[in-house]
Amino acid sequence: MAQMMKVCGLAAVLAFCAVPFASAQTPAPSTSKFFVSANIGGQLAPRNLDTASSLTVYEEQATLSASTPIGRGILPDFGAGYRVFGDVYVGVTVSMFSKTGDAAYTASVPDPLFFNRAKTVTGTVTGLKHSELGILPQVLYTRALTDKIDFVGGVGPAIFKLKQDIVSGFTVAQGTQNITVT
Repeated sequence: MAQMMKVCGLAAVLAFCAVPFASAQTPAPSTSKFFVSANIGGQLAPRNLDTASSLTVYEEQATLSASTPIGRGILPDFGAGYRVFGDVYVGVTVSMFSKTGDAAYTASVPDPLFFNRAKTVTGTVTGLKHSELGILPQVLYTRALTDKIDFVGGVGPAIFKLKQDIVSGFTVAQGTQNITVT
């Protein structure tokens, strides 16, 4: 592996040195006052939101654990900006992601008559919604590298609003081991 890294590094250095020096006119800076952008990305890594709750039933502890998957999906964003001076712009980008999914749960419910005889209950809660809205104000610097290629770098905070439906708790019907998930 180390030998391969050396060969790749040497090839990169030779390729860089082999390029003849070219001199041309400096590319003209952009004259536009505004810009707009649209991008499409993806939420590729699946994530799970795990929750747990407990309550005392029949003088014993009843527990519930749930796992809500937040699946993969398309992540579009849209942006716009305005030139404030020279090659400096101010702008904002808005990003969105949403999914609806199901949560699987497992509960352990004590027996109303016998001590230490818990019943395991499993099930699914459907239609749980997940949504993210990102607002990214930014200051951008742009520089023309060629007539067709620009360098753009930016800084700014990322503000996200997240909404997530979760399995937050449960109740046990009096005298039974039947649960209602909330």
